Amino acid sequence: MTNFWLGLLYSYAGRYDESIQQMEKVLDLDPDEFHAYYFLAENYIFKEMYQKAISYADTALSIGYYTQNDLPTLAHVGWIYAKAGKPDKAKKILENLFELSNEKIVDPIRFAFIYAGLGDKEEAFNWLSKGVEERSGHSIYLKGYADWIFKDIRSDPRYDELLRKIGFKVIER
Repeated sequence: MTNFWLGLLYSYAGRYDESIQQMEKVLDLDPDEFHAYYFLAENYIFKEMYQKAISYADTALSIGYYTQNDLPTLAHVGWIYAKAGKPDKAKKILENLFELSNEKIVDPIRFAFIYAGLGDKEEAFNWLSKGVEERSGHSIYLKGYADWIFKDIRSDPRYDELLRKIGFKVIER
């Protein structure tokens, strides 16, 4: 877990090579730790190494039944596919999330991940707004995701507005 969390923090800090090293250590210790695969994929997205990202995303989804119904994994992998130029795969995961939402609660921000990755800014903001209105537990991460998952939509003034609604202090640009 220490290697995993250190790798995640490196990724949040934009230190992708160090994050990759840490996630590889995680997989050396536990080759079935599917979270490490999708965080490796995310790091490769940020490094614009899309084939590697897709390979790791595919592996994350192939590890078993649990990953096929794990909402965070699906949302992250959907975002990865979208950013890697695989919109059909991203939309398939989006459909899967909508189907799962008939059986369980799916955090609206999970949908926003994929829409943001697809470049559908309006839908991303619709889902982000819904998440904030519903007091989604995941909305507390929006400040951290601003320069990471939601990097492409961060400059829109609506993002700062959502952060203020949550209670974050926003530095005027």
